[in-house]
Parts: sequence; C-alpha cells; structure tokens
Amino acid sequence: MDQLEEAVLDPGSFVKCLDKFLLDTCVYIEKNNLYRDYFDFFMLLEKQFIINTCGLKNQVFSTYISLLMQQTSYFCRNRTDEQVTSVGSGGSLTFGKQVFPYSDAAAYRLENKLKPGKKPSALSSRDISEAYRMYGYNINSLEQAAFFENIVRLHENNVYFMAPYTSSRTSSLIIKKALGGNMLACPRQWKKTKVYRERLLNRNYMLPRSGVTGIYKNAESIKKIIFFETVRFNEVVLLFKVITDWGGECSGFYWTKSQVFFAGCSCAGAKGRSNPLENFILENYMVLSCDYEIDRKKNFAIKQTDLEQMDTEFYYLGQPLVCYSYRNTGNNKNGNKSCRYVKEEYKEELSSRSGYIRRLPEGQHASVEAVQTARGLGLDLPEGRTFVRSHDYHVYVKAVKKGETP
Repeated sequence: MDQLEEAVLDPGSFVKCLDKFLLDTCVYIEKNNLYRDYFDFFMLLEKQFIINTCGLKNQVFSTYISLLMQQTSYFCRNRTDEQVTSVGSGGSLTFGKQVFPYSDAAAYRLENKLKPGKKPSALSSRDISEAYRMYGYNINSLEQAAFFENIVRLHENNVYFMAPYTSSRTSSLIIKKALGGNMLACPRQWKKTKVYRERLLNRNYMLPRSGVTGIYKNAESIKKIIFFETVRFNEVVLLFKVITDWGGECSGFYWTKSQVFFAGCSCAGAKGRSNPLENFILENYMVLSCDYEIDRKKNFAIKQTDLEQMDTEFYYLGQPLVCYSYRNTGNNKNGNKSCRYVKEEYKEELSSRSGYIRRLPEGQHASVEAVQTARGLGLDLPEGRTFVRSHDYHVYVKAVKKGETP
C-alpha cells in the first residue's frame, strides 16, 4: 500500500524509486522462497478484481495487479525472452518461452525517436517498420502496432492470471500459442449459465487427477478443452484450457463456491447473452461432475461418443459432439494410457492434494467429518462413498470396465 500512496502523493518519486522497490522485493522473495505466498496473494487479488468489475474499488485492485505483474517480470530479469508460467510443487518457479518476445522493446525504441512535444502520429511508417522488424515483427503503421499490442496484452495477462494455479501436474494448461487477432466463437446455449452455477454447487463426482480432455466436433471454434480440478483456500477450482480449430489457445478458471469465472480471451456470442465461453465451460463441467437430466432441447444437449466414431456419429444441427478422455496413471496394464472418461466408471485410489472421492466397502458409510468436508467443497457424496483429504503426489487411477460393479 505504501507504493500506491506514494504514487498518488508524489508520482515523480514513485516512478524514480519503483525499479529499486521491485528489485529489492524480488530479491527478498527469492531469498526466502516466498513464491507460493506471493502467488497466493496474487490469486486473491485476481479474484477480487473479477468480483468487483466496476467502480473505484475495481480501480484499486487493477492498480495492485498491474504492480504485481511488473513485480513478476522481475523474476525473469536474467531470462529476457522467458516468463513465469507456474509455481512448482516445491515452491520454485517454472519458466517458459515468451510467445511474443521483446514485443515492448519496439515501442520503447519508437518513444525514443519522438522529439519532445511531438505526438505519435509524427512517426513515419519507416520508423515503425524498422523498430518492429528488429525484433521479428512485420508492423508498418500505428494502427497495426496498437492492434498487435492488444493481442500481446491479452495473451500475457492470461499467462499471468493462470500462473498461481498452474503446477507440474497441470502444466498442459500453459498456453503455447496465442489466439492472435481471431475471435473465439462458442456453441449454442443449452441452458442459462445460472442453471449450471447452481447445479455445480452440489457435484457428485471429481475429475481424475490427470485431468480430462474433451475433443469436440460441431462446437464452433472450439476443437479441444483440457479440464483439471484443484483446491485453493478450501474451495474447488476448475482449471481449463481451450484450443481452437486454428490452433490458438486461451485458459481460465472457475471457483465453484464463489462462482468466479475468468477466461483470457474474447468470445463471440449472440446479442444479449452473457459470456458464451463461461456457459459452455460450465455446461461441460456439469456433464463431467454431476448427475443431471436432459430435460429440454434434447437435440441440442452435448452428445458423447468414442473418438473413433466421431467422424461418423450422427448429431443434430447445433448439437456439440464430444469424446472425453483421461490419462490413466495407474500401474496396471492400462497405466499411462488415454482412456475414455465415463464419470460413473471412474475412481481414484491413492492420494492427491486436491482430495478425492473413494468407494467404501459394502455396509460402511462416510463419517460426519467426511460429509461436512465434502459439502464445504460443494460435493454431494453418492451412497457408499467418502471424501478423503490428501496431498499432491502420485495417484493410482483406473476405469471400471462396463459390466463390472463399481
């Protein structure tokens, strides 16, 4: 807060001392291995920023997040073409190559070319082209530069916002290719988003620790979605990454109890609709984690199939087709192979940090504590199941074959 107060009271001093403040803070965090605490703080600010979408309070959170993004970049001060992508299980940072390396360097060069008192419009197309070409970008006008910077900002904000949630277990969520200038188009709306939000407050199943991947057909721009669950501050959080039919990627999260949704992209939807991507993500999450009934518009409900049959499977106009699969990490004959995910046939047997639902021997019932813990996470335990608190390490999973008793 001291830095924000100084920015208001003495902007000149704030700018002059900001670099030293960020560097000193960076060194302190590194020496004391406070990455996890730092990103937990970042995570909570993100959540409040999304909740407070307008007004003065939002401006305060926005300012904080902007400062933290600058702080995070200092962790890469010796990695000029990399950025922080996640926090490892041991609390250390992991880094990845920037999708748009040195994208801001050209802008700084152009600023230095401007004479005092001159506006950006005084720059020639040659000035602009030369500045960006030095870093591998083909940009020849201020309009192109502005459009490019918006693409870069959208992508980098997405990476920053997801870093607190991503770990070695969920590393497949890290974005490897930006959406670019394309608009992500989402499928039809089957039910209103609020219906999914309410249903997801009382889920019946948890996703496999290795995550679930959906491969889609007839889902507009969406080709694939990767889903994971994690627990943050006693709340289950859904993590996801969307891959489009042109190869672009964006990711996001959904806090099941707080009903806070974030996606690092822009979406195209019908007039008057809320976020169409949120609607489709939560619809899929309901399909994966809840017992539900197809009680309306049956020809529009998501239809599941096998991957081998996707090209020949019948579907109605406007009906998304999907094959859900998960990586079986057990040590049986199917270990580390991709298996079709059917929630009723899936179970986890060893521990994971996120916790899991375990089948009980016949005649046994979940303890009051297990029931209360599960309810606190928004889970309604099926009969004969209990909830096990756990840690984040190797888990043994298997799918029960059809015809067997789960």
